[in-house]
Amino acid sequence: MKEIQVKNRQDCPSYSEWEEIIGKALAQIRRGKFEKVVLARKTTFELEKEICPFDLLQRVKTHNCTLFAHVTDKQAFIGATPETLYRREGNLIFTHALAGTALNPADLERDKETREFAYVSAFIEEKLRDLCSSVKVEKPNILYTGHLYHKQIPFSGVLKPGISDAEIIAALHPTPAIGGFPRKEALDFIKNHEPFSRDLYASPIGYMSPERAEFVVAIRSCFIEGNKLHLFAGAGIVEGSDPEKEWEELENKIAPFIKVLQC
Repeated sequence: MKEIQVKNRQDCPSYSEWEEIIGKALAQIRRGKFEKVVLARKTTFELEKEICPFDLLQRVKTHNCTLFAHVTDKQAFIGATPETLYRREGNLIFTHALAGTALNPADLERDKETREFAYVSAFIEEKLRDLCSSVKVEKPNILYTGHLYHKQIPFSGVLKPGISDAEIIAALHPTPAIGGFPRKEALDFIKNHEPFSRDLYASPIGYMSPERAEFVVAIRSCFIEGNKLHLFAGAGIVEGSDPEKEWEELENKIAPFIKVLQC
């Protein structure tokens, strides 16, 4: 395979803008407006020439992730996500709470990661108990994606009669791992302060049928248009978050694509 030549890179928001937005988020947290908000960044690479999306996806090295691709003649949205929104087999539903990001699994026990994970797991369990007649909660474990570690708790349940996939998606998405907590207040902050549109980033992507359904959350993703590649990554902001460390987390999350671009 030929090397991918990069002409330039642009971050939106820039690092200085990122610091400013996180400062505003922390101020809102201290005022009690919300407890967590997930802020994202779009990083655009201009390439010397267009790239085949399937070629790029084939080069990305990950483990325990779901590969996805939505491709048209002029653009493509692809990714390798570790996050499943839910899987349904008949009236049985399976999902997981996934949150916390670290290069070392021991770091998932730090206070920030522990609090981030608690918001997500409590939210998903509450929503499942509304949707299901019975819910099973497994023991927490660590998910390794090939370069990053995340904490997760698997859930399963028996859906109440008449619950549709549309109702499941509306209840579960977006979780505090994608938007924040409480949901409405966090999403309002994102709408008012993120300097770009997320479009398909972090959206549910999958399939459904009467017998089964499966949806993943489209994170660790990129949007390709012509010779431009837009990479997306997000970080959970809670009390005590540091802009520099959160920026590093964004870099770690797009690292599999960066390695392919050799820049």
